[in-house]
Amino acid sequence: GGRIGLDNEYVIMEKPAIAYVIKGHGIVYFAGHQAIKEVVSVRATISPLEGVRWLAIGDSFSAGSFTGYTKDAHDEEYGFISYPAVIAHKNHMRLYNLALAGQRSALTSVNTNKPAFADTTKDLNKGIFESVIKDQIAKNDAPIYVTFAHGLNETAVTAEDIGTSADTGFDTIWGFYNNVIGYVFNNCPEAHVGIIIQDAWMTDTLANALIKIAEYWGV
Repeated sequence: GGRIGLDNEYVIMEKPAIAYVIKGHGIVYFAGHQAIKEVVSVRATISPLEGVRWLAIGDSFSAGSFTGYTKDAHDEEYGFISYPAVIAHKNHMRLYNLALAGQRSALTSVNTNKPAFADTTKDLNKGIFESVIKDQIAKNDAPIYVTFAHGLNETAVTAEDIGTSADTGFDTIWGFYNNVIGYVFNNCPEAHVGIIIQDAWMTDTLANALIKIAEYWGV
């Protein structure tokens, strides 16, 4: 307010709370007796997630339906129809959907014919981890959320596959999360990390293990 040149101008307000006050009072005077004559456009809501970076990691549940958005309904940059795309679109987030259909998390002994996210991260310096995750973690231009949503392709994991909190390798579920979540927090302590527990085909054994891992890391 008070900027030269605002007197009797029609303006677009980006902050709803301020705009509604202005609309309610008709003409609002600022410093120097300048006035806004009328607010002609007000965005309905400003999401607290606007501009936040979101790295969505997971299997087909996160990758989406593969049908794609239409131009008249959604922004194409969000990719396939999926829950990350819908949430990011509605909240004007910067989405990096890194999910892959059929993907496992760790290099466990089950479903070895399916890809594992650990295949690209076992030295924390390859593939997606190098080109996207490490790059985004290193930046500090906006808050960052990182979510993991695996499990649909790991339904037959054993107790040995799940492992324990002491694991440091990528061949157990515990070891996988200790590595990737540890990396995120060590390099970006202010990051928001989440593990999504998917109902569908996930077993109680795996779901309970993921809950314990989330509690262990405080996510």
